[in-house]
Amino acid sequence: MDRRRLRHARGPYAAADDAENAVTPNERAGAEIHLFRFDGGDHAVDVTVEYLDDGPPRRVFSTTVEAGSDLPDPAYDFVLANLAVRRGRYRVAVDVPAADTADDDAVTTWTLADPEAPSWTGLSVFVGDDGRPSIGLPETDDDSLVPGPSLCFRHSEAHEDG
Repeated sequence: MDRRRLRHARGPYAAADDAENAVTPNERAGAEIHLFRFDGGDHAVDVTVEYLDDGPPRRVFSTTVEAGSDLPDPAYDFVLANLAVRRGRYRVAVDVPAADTADDDAVTTWTLADPEAPSWTGLSVFVGDDGRPSIGLPETDDDSLVPGPSLCFRHSEAHEDG
């Protein structure tokens, strides 16, 4: 996989008690988010993930996907990989600060419970041509439209650049 299309956590967010995790950390890929860009790479995109259960929100991942004119267009797929294995609710916030729109951010709650569920690999961020972001899961019974596990997990084992 082209490294400019991958951003991964150094290790997935996990509970100390394995019973609270959906999978054993580092034995199976953690949940991931896909970023689809329809803006031609004109805007930097900030993505933050916070764990919401068990106390105040806890930041577990944050990154900025930089703008770049060399990105393929349309639908540049950037994978944010191996983010979490702990069951629970997460807040995903996306901000496109340089967007020329009143709605330059989006927030959703992401629930992780089962690695076979569409939410494990299917949560997607879409950045429109005007820089307006939206977040969601495919609304379909057709599993072929839900992104499957990327090859990033194996790649992240070999490269640590969180």
